[in-house]
Amino acid sequence: MKECLERGGIVGAMGDRVTPQDQAVACSFFGSEARFPTGPIRMAHVVQAPVVLFFGLYRGGNRYDVRLESFGDETCVPHDRRDIDLTQEVQRFAGRLEEVCRLAPDNWFNFYDVWDRSN
Repeated sequence: MKECLERGGIVGAMGDRVTPQDQAVACSFFGSEARFPTGPIRMAHVVQAPVVLFFGLYRGGNRYDVRLESFGDETCVPHDRRDIDLTQEVQRFAGRLEEVCRLAPDNWFNFYDVWDRSN
């Protein structure tokens, strides 16, 4: 991934999909706790790459709105603050995703329960 970025390429990662092996943090999402992966933000910190959010919203009739949003410039987080800052950044992403879902609620598809209801 770093080599791709160094060549001027783009690396994409899903910020709202968690697998059992992913490192994740609990975030507030639509008023309940949901887990979001830390990998995409962590990767950007490590390689000092900017983060750009991508949203593709279906508008019907073969029409889409494509949104690219700057989420943050390249960052170099001090190691002793990395976990705190990482959690805050992932929560900020979850908040932005929630805003976009409210704008276009039929455009976010999940085939599993994102909210932890085990407790």
